[in-house]
Amino acid sequence: MNRGAATGLLLEYGEGWYAVEQDGTGPFRWMGREARCRLKGLGSSRSGWLRITGGLWRACASAPVLSVSANGAPAGHTAISLDVAHRVFPIEITDPLEITLTLDRTFSVPGDLRALGMMVRAIDVFLPEDATEPLDAEGWYEWERHEYFPFRWMGRDARLIVPSRLRRRGRFAGLPVLAPGETGHQILTVSNEDQVIARLPLRNGWHIYDLDLAGGESAAADEPGPVVLSFGVDHLAPSDWRATDPRELGIAVGELDVHDDRRRHDYVCRFHRDAESDRPVDGAVGGAAVPAPASEADEFRDLPIDGDGWYGLETGEEGPFRWMRLEGRLRIAPRARRGRFCVIPIFTAFRDLSQELTILADGLVLAAFPLMKGWNKYTLALPDVSGDLVLTLRVDKLTPAASHPIDLRDLGIRVGALAFHDDDARQERELFIQENLARSQRELQEGATVLTSFPSSLGVDLYGKCNISPACVYCLWDRMKDLEGANVNAVIDDRTLESYGPFFSSVLTLVNCSFGEPLLHPRLEQILDLIERHGKTVELSSNGQAFTARTVRALSGRPVHLYVSLDAASAETYARLRNEQWDEILSGLLFLREARRRGGGRPLLNMVFMPMRANRQDLEAYFKLCRLVEADALVLRPLLRLEDPDIVTERGGYRFDYERELLGRDELETILVDAGRFAEQYDVNVRSQFDFGKIDPQNVRARWRATQ
Repeated sequence: MNRGAATGLLLEYGEGWYAVEQDGTGPFRWMGREARCRLKGLGSSRSGWLRITGGLWRACASAPVLSVSANGAPAGHTAISLDVAHRVFPIEITDPLEITLTLDRTFSVPGDLRALGMMVRAIDVFLPEDATEPLDAEGWYEWERHEYFPFRWMGRDARLIVPSRLRRRGRFAGLPVLAPGETGHQILTVSNEDQVIARLPLRNGWHIYDLDLAGGESAAADEPGPVVLSFGVDHLAPSDWRATDPRELGIAVGELDVHDDRRRHDYVCRFHRDAESDRPVDGAVGGAAVPAPASEADEFRDLPIDGDGWYGLETGEEGPFRWMRLEGRLRIAPRARRGRFCVIPIFTAFRDLSQELTILADGLVLAAFPLMKGWNKYTLALPDVSGDLVLTLRVDKLTPAASHPIDLRDLGIRVGALAFHDDDARQERELFIQENLARSQRELQEGATVLTSFPSSLGVDLYGKCNISPACVYCLWDRMKDLEGANVNAVIDDRTLESYGPFFSSVLTLVNCSFGEPLLHPRLEQILDLIERHGKTVELSSNGQAFTARTVRALSGRPVHLYVSLDAASAETYARLRNEQWDEILSGLLFLREARRRGGGRPLLNMVFMPMRANRQDLEAYFKLCRLVEADALVLRPLLRLEDPDIVTERGGYRFDYERELLGRDELETILVDAGRFAEQYDVNVRSQFDFGKIDPQNVRARWRATQ
């Protein structure tokens, strides 16, 4: 990847070169002890940089020293490492430009009679006044692209040259960095010439940092010239982390994105500071820890399987689970039983209460339940035993094979992670919910017209304001606010929910249905406290632009199904649909990832993608994004067919016409096949909601496997 190199160059190889060869990365040439080449098409004379990209055969006993001259004038010398890397030399450029490379020694390989010096992948000339991209100088390895961010590894130190034209874009620069190993064990120092502009305590995994290229000083009034940025980490990646990679690895660094957006710079800096306020570092714009974990809950979440009645761990809409056959055992150690009551999430495919679950301990029946359709929680009191408690779960029949034609296993029920508690009031609430659900399903089956049961799901409008203005291009914001009329500013919060009485206490799930951004709610923490205290789950849909240290901390560890609707995997596509805050969204999602790790995988994160013509090209990158942020699932959701959309708007240099953006059935079928392939390739769970458009919503990965 010749990033920032002059274009239109003609490279002529002279004496001292062997024939072109290929390896898994690309073409290269071996040189002997001395080699010459000529570069044409450089135009008028001026100052610039010559970059040699190459390395040695790994079997070489010691590294030779490379000396470089340009038009007979010495340009510098450097030791050549085993790995392919860049070496940059300042030169005076003429057209043509005669280059001579000289090594102080050569080596040979058994079976090869050649005297080998250095393998060279590329020879570039960098013209500071013309280049629009940074130039990787010493210390960088070659670019890689299997992650969401294109990146290259650096060793302990590296240099990057930022040209004048790029600096004119602004005084700030976004920088994605991957720090391997444990959180907070590396510090990255970035210097501009002799001035340290940032000391970044690096967080584990990928995070986005933002630099002030002026080092906090006022921007210079004159035209900015090229700048050399020096990067240095205080120590290399942990040896156990890089055991399979012999290179000297420090951190992985993505593309430098120069910008002049003070709001974006302040957002990223503030997020790092707020999340790591107890670890101040002079000049730092990054922190190294995720939001502080909540106090230890009264639950121990696990699925301690015993015996062979279980299949492997899977992840679904309710989180991790295992399929059970007709019978399975759970062995619960004393340390796990933090209370007298156990709550077991169970899924059945039967819709008529005809599948029954019996739970036994030491041959004695503890409970028997007719299972209600879908996922539900079942609670039971545990016997008082001294050692391990072994529970036997037994269902009276298997799920019909016709309901899972692609999956050929014998399937009984799905069982989720157990929860234990010692709260009598909570036990009463759980039993009320359980009994109400069974009553509701019986009344439904009997066709009752007078109901004694309460709904198991409650739709609420938590917050009617949004932080995206103008609204997303496909949003019916104005129409919906007109319909809300005098209720547009109605207050719904934890106190409102409690006032609903049994209509709140009976539900398992609250679903936020508002046209607005619920994470902006001023009582978000109190609402989540109430929901968690009553053992419920809430579904929240977010546009991703409300992630702050406060909201991320509030969500961590909570019983929330979070749906983040982005519909884009790049800044360009996102600007077509919404606005130019893509980098802030990425930064917030990465902090949320760390908070979810601290919170036992909660909230569950569903990344929503609505395929349309404006974003069709982003599908694969969206899978990479989901893997990056460790999403529980990618949710495919159709763009709804409206009776009279009448939505045509210009945004981000793109003309969005709602009717033209709609995809046909055949196109959606193709997307399902592509999604199954990407799900396998990137190990991302996918859920299809295309049944809204009359397409069978089977498991997307299983659907794709069946075609192979």
